[in-house]
Amino acid sequence: MDTISNYTKSGNHRFPKRPELHTIPPEYTWAEPSNYGGCPLKFMAGETRHASGSPNPNYQVVDLDCETSFKLVPFSKTPAAVAVTGLCGCTSIIIVSRRGAWANHIWEEPSMISVVDTDYEAEEFDPGYTTRREASAKEQFPIFKREVLDTLLQLKDLRNNWDSSDPAAISSLFSDDAHPNIYIFGPYGWHQSKKSREELQPCPKGTPMQYEEYNDMMKKKLWEIFGPSVPIKVIPYTQRQHIDGDDGDAGDVEFRSHEGKVLVQYRPAILCKWRDVHSKKYDAAWRIWFEGRLEQQHNWEPMGEFQISDFTPEGPRAATRS
Repeated sequence: MDTISNYTKSGNHRFPKRPELHTIPPEYTWAEPSNYGGCPLKFMAGETRHASGSPNPNYQVVDLDCETSFKLVPFSKTPAAVAVTGLCGCTSIIIVSRRGAWANHIWEEPSMISVVDTDYEAEEFDPGYTTRREASAKEQFPIFKREVLDTLLQLKDLRNNWDSSDPAAISSLFSDDAHPNIYIFGPYGWHQSKKSREELQPCPKGTPMQYEEYNDMMKKKLWEIFGPSVPIKVIPYTQRQHIDGDDGDAGDVEFRSHEGKVLVQYRPAILCKWRDVHSKKYDAAWRIWFEGRLEQQHNWEPMGEFQISDFTPEGPRAATRS
């Protein structure tokens, strides 16, 4: 069986081709690494690709727009997933509750770092002359506030706006009774011994993260919105470098690597009946993966009929996936 340790010890970080399913998962539940030959890394690459290309609106991947972007997926009668991909210095905030999942993509530039030019006329007069420099902390903060902190305020509309007539309402997606969990997925830093960014080497695991100060600001803002008791976990990742043969595809647009990816999966509750008399109810559940590693799984009694699948394990298995 392929494992994370076997794969990473080999020095490989990229599959020769896009991973494909070996077996089709039942339509009432989520895919497993076993559907990819038991390899969690192939599973990670393959399922983020599925979220990206599926016509099913319950499967979403956060778009890499020119500004901070996000996707939201409510949890209902059918399996669902939301994925983040292409992280190579960028940051993502992921929020998961018993009612749904939300994830965003925060660009490293301009949100965390940006370049300012103090003398446009001089550069226009002499193209070989530049006054560009990295923005100071004082110059950068208003950009970070606009691109990151202010965009989080929309989350207030998804909290504690309870509608007793609609337990599945989006307005209560992250209410306290739905037990939200928050994750911040951001990069380790770089060794600063080289002159150019292309020559920088990623810091090893266990060293400080690249933007710890901004991570703390994001946590503070999220606690203001959700309250101080909501769990927030910061998950670091090592930034991808250029690899021979990858054509500079650090963002992995071909989905041939597990790196820089997050996957949230949801499985609705299942009510199994035998002879129309006895029944057994399986809990609803969500789980979250970071780069092929299962971080957390949460199971609960369904919050209503809207989280109990219409499918049954005794029914026919789908030959394809939507």
